[in-house]
Amino acid sequence: MVDPPDLYGRNSCVDPSELRRASSQQDEAAAEEMPPSSSFSYAAAHTPRASAGRATSAENNNLLLNDDDVASERSSHRDRFLSDAERLVAMDPRKTRESFAQVDHREDQWAWHEKPVATILEGFGVEPKLGLDAENASKRLAENGPNSLKAEKRVPVYIIFLLQFTNVIIGLLMAAALASIALQEYVEGLAIIAIVTLNAVIATIQERNASNALEALQKMTSPQCVVLRDGGRQVQIPSEQLVTGDIVVLTTGDIVPADIRLIHSADFKVND
Repeated sequence: MVDPPDLYGRNSCVDPSELRRASSQQDEAAAEEMPPSSSFSYAAAHTPRASAGRATSAENNNLLLNDDDVASERSSHRDRFLSDAERLVAMDPRKTRESFAQVDHREDQWAWHEKPVATILEGFGVEPKLGLDAENASKRLAENGPNSLKAEKRVPVYIIFLLQFTNVIIGLLMAAALASIALQEYVEGLAIIAIVTLNAVIATIQERNASNALEALQKMTSPQCVVLRDGGRQVQIPSEQLVTGDIVVLTTGDIVPADIRLIHSADFKVND
């Protein structure tokens, strides 16, 4: 029986044991020729623990960068498409909800004149025939403050007049007037100065009248009023000590001491 040709084109009949022995000798020769630095182990080559750790860290960094990119895109979207109010809601929704709750509470307080009397009495926690007790009234006075308009320091007239010239437009007009005078165009320069001065005088008069109206309103406030306290007893107190929920008793010629809701009346008329 003739064996097929080997790699060198020769026919041979080879014992399998000799093939194994020859292969072992070739492996030993290759191992001797290989330099020590190039030796490796199969387990070490196929279990790259350190490199796997670095790869995991890199993946985490990529994930963090992706999160930053998402946050940046959201911020850019807010800047481009949202209004100021919407941007505040997106940036701090909790604080915005608290602000809206306060506004709703205040608006609810502003609408007392539109509510039924029973609802108002229940909201203030007061009986119409008994009024507030002294302890509750003192507590409300400490929480809400006195029933009086805040008195501001009166500003002198010349200060009000000089403040009219701090406007940017007024400053530009005065600069134009000075430039006209410097160019010997006296008519134009003096005309601008006269107009600016007249405008300042009119504005000063208007602000002064507004201040006088506030003072007149303060003087119109009644210094005393009658309320129901401690079980329905009529008590005369200073108007500054009037608190929310007080039941006020008005008679002919009395000045209304505050913004109140009418509960009972008989031929009631008011002279504004």
